[in-house]
Parts: sequence; structure tokens; C-alpha cells
Amino acid sequence: MGATPSYHSILEVRLSKYFDKPTDMRYDGTQDPQEHLMAFESRMNLEGVVDEVRCRAFPVTLAEPGIRWFNALPQGSVRTFADITRGFLVQFTTCIKKAKHRINLLGVTQRNGEPTIKYLDRFNDECLEIDGLTDSMASLCLTNGLLNEDFRKYLTTKTSVDNAGNPKCGERIHQRRRGQSSGGGQQAAARLSSYSSDRKRGKA
Repeated sequence: MGATPSYHSILEVRLSKYFDKPTDMRYDGTQDPQEHLMAFESRMNLEGVVDEVRCRAFPVTLAEPGIRWFNALPQGSVRTFADITRGFLVQFTTCIKKAKHRINLLGVTQRNGEPTIKYLDRFNDECLEIDGLTDSMASLCLTNGLLNEDFRKYLTTKTSVDNAGNPKCGERIHQRRRGQSSGGGQQAAARLSSYSSDRKRGKA
């Protein structure tokens, strides 16, 4: 057997014939390594495999330049999956997505000629990239970016107050987060539809 980064105890473990190798997962050095690791760990947890199997299975998910990095590791240096995780994150640290700050939302404004519903959807998508975003901050940034002056006034007058006394702009337009679906865009569209209806009835 040729030189390999994996310790002999990893090479000696036998894979079950029922083990589903993660050949459909491919890391090519352009994605976020953290996301790849989380997806791999979820897959392995579903399979219910031990640490040694994770070590043997992980290289299967690597394309260039990932597999080149793994094969260049010192012989016998991989004893646990934690060894792989640490080295993998260090090697591809520049690909880790940087979380956006709440201040970035102030730059998301409605473009000239852009339909309000398109702006609401685009704003909601930006909210998905920001951790720790509060209702009041999202509402402030949303109304700040609106060119539709009438709709801005409508949102302001329709602002409700929660039990803690904090203002929130109707439904939580930024509710969605990565890996979740809350219909935030649909909620924003519903408020625009409500605004349009009120205008027709002369209430807005």
C-alpha cells in the first residue's frame, strides 16, 4: 500500500456493504468549506457511522484542488476526523463566507423604475445573509430604501407594537434564515397587496 495521510487504524476499518458513499457531494475549492463540512457531517450522522468511516469517506467528496490538498498531507497524519476538519478549514479559509453586517441593509435601496414588489423580494434576500437582525432594524432599513413615498407612509402608519413595546413593521419580513423557509417574501407582498387595496378604497 502506498503512502497515505490516513493512520493505519482508519485504513483497517471495514465499510458496511450498505454504506452509501457520498459520491454525489463534490468540493472543488469554490464553495464555503464550512457548508461542505456541515453537509458531510449531516450525511454521516444519517448513516450512523464511526469516526474512522468519516475519515475514509471524506476524500471521496473532494475534487481538485481539494483532493490534491488531502493527498499532500504527511503520511499517517490523519488520525481523527477532527484532524481533517482543522486542516480543511485552514486550507480553504479564504472561501469562508463573511457574514454581512446590519449596516449593509442601508445600501439596499429601491432602484429607479424597479417595481416595489421586486425591491421587497431583493431586500428580504439580503436579510437572509445577516445574523442578529432585529425587526426594528429591518423595518428602519426597509422604509429608508423605499422610493415609493406613499407606501413608506403606509408602512409607518400601519406599524404595530409588540408586547415589549418595540415597534415592528407588520409581519416579520426578514424571518427567513439559511436553510429555513418562512414565506418572508410572501408576507412583504401581502402588505403591498393590502396597501393597494386600501388605496382603492381610499384608506391609504
